[in-house]
This record gives sequence, C-alpha cells and structure tokens, in this order.
Amino acid sequence: MAESLRDQLIKAGLAPKSTGNQTKFKNKKRGGGQAKINADKAKKAAEGARLEAERDAAEKKALKVKIKEVIEKNHIPDHKGDVVYNYIAGKRVRKVYVKEEIRARLSSGDLAITRLNGGTYIIPETIGREIIEINPRWAVVFVSDTPELDEDSEYSDYKVPDDVSW
Repeated sequence: MAESLRDQLIKAGLAPKSTGNQTKFKNKKRGGGQAKINADKAKKAAEGARLEAERDAAEKKALKVKIKEVIEKNHIPDHKGDVVYNYIAGKRVRKVYVKEEIRARLSSGDLAITRLNGGTYIIPETIGREIIEINPRWAVVFVSDTPELDEDSEYSDYKVPDDVSW
C-alpha cells in the first residue's frame, strides 16, 4: 500500500519527524487585533440593540394588558342593537350596531368607541381619555373629535342635524 503524504515528506527530508506528544502543526499568532476589537464592539452593540428591542416589546405588551383590563372592566356589555352607528377610525368608515339610547349617548359625546383584538367596545368618554393618557397612539373615537365644516365653506349654512343616521 502507498505511504501517506506525511511519511513521504519525512523520507524526503522536507518535514521534521514528530514525536508522539508533539502537535503536528504549530499555532501561529494571527494578526488583526484591531479587527477583533471592532468585532467585539459590534457584537456588544448588537446585543444592546436586541435587549432594547426586547425591553420595548415588553413595555408595549404591558401597556396593552393594562388597557385591556381598563376596557374590559369599564365597557358597556349590552350595547348591541338594531341601530347602525357609523364612525371614522383612521381613514376608514366603520359601523357598529347599537341600541337607540347608546346611539344618542354616542352622538352627545358621553360615550366613546375603541377597538381591541378585533372587537368594538363602547366605553365612557372619561375612560377613553384615560386610555389615551396610557397610550396616546391607541385608537379611541370621540364624537367631539369629528371635523367641523369651515365657516367659509359653501355648505356652512347647512348644518347636519345630530339625529341623522348616515
């Protein structure tokens, strides 16, 4: 059988003979000390960014849990009825079916509308303001926040009655 390349190099005198305890290859010191320092800094920065992102996510989750508790504790559970109440949420017109007395209270500004996990909740106006204090970006619709027509508009003489359903 053929000899290994190592044995052939030893016979030719190109490689030193090694004893049993010696390693086959010597470890050479590698340069790049600055590269290693920069890599360590980048690794620490990435770790810090990851920890900050986890902390932000935990904070958002805690705020949502707090808001969920407030909504579930203070919402009006039996608001569903036959009257359609349309409201603007962001850029969309949404509708919720409510009882007539709830629609009247929504129109007067006593109640507000919010959404949580795909559901629509009717809450008192003060609770809506409390939710906005907890998280200003939370979607709470107040009737008093609806835009009014400009005084200079050609339709300023035609006021929309409060009891009109659209």
